[in-house]
Amino acid sequence: MNDCVNPKGFILRGYRDGKILSEVNLVPDGIQKYGYPYWHVHRADFHKAMLERALELGVEVHINSQVVDVDFHYPPTVRVHTGEIFNADLVVGCDGLRSVCREALVGHPDPPHETGDIAYRILVPAEDIKPHPELRDFLENPAINFWMGPDGHAVCYLLKGGNLYNIVLL
Repeated sequence: MNDCVNPKGFILRGYRDGKILSEVNLVPDGIQKYGYPYWHVHRADFHKAMLERALELGVEVHINSQVVDVDFHYPPTVRVHTGEIFNADLVVGCDGLRSVCREALVGHPDPPHETGDIAYRILVPAEDIKPHPELRDFLENPAINFWMGPDGHAVCYLLKGGNLYNIVLL
């Protein structure tokens, strides 16, 4: 996928001055440890790539089909809100915070729990960052940057082939 970004490492920075406190190299350490490079990709691009590949492989895709139950016994089955049941070779549970798949897998209700955390996400076009010399290194040396503070933190990294800078404030 052309929209991926291969960050060089994790960088922990001081929240007061931004100085580097710690670095973890992902290249080649990540490849040596796991056998594959570490990639960042925008969620929408990842979904698109998975859908395109599934269609290439002949997977039948059903939209507007809210899953209400999953049975993981062989062969796995998925029941949707219309009552229709689908047999599957593989069930991938990507149904979010109130996951029917997760509850079926663990065998009991598993509602979301209030953590007191909230995330604010911001996407900044790289073109808007380039004119600022003090920020240019974030574009030219892709990394996962963390700023840790006493009551929160920020995580930032490139997406969309280096064209967007993702900022998550927690």
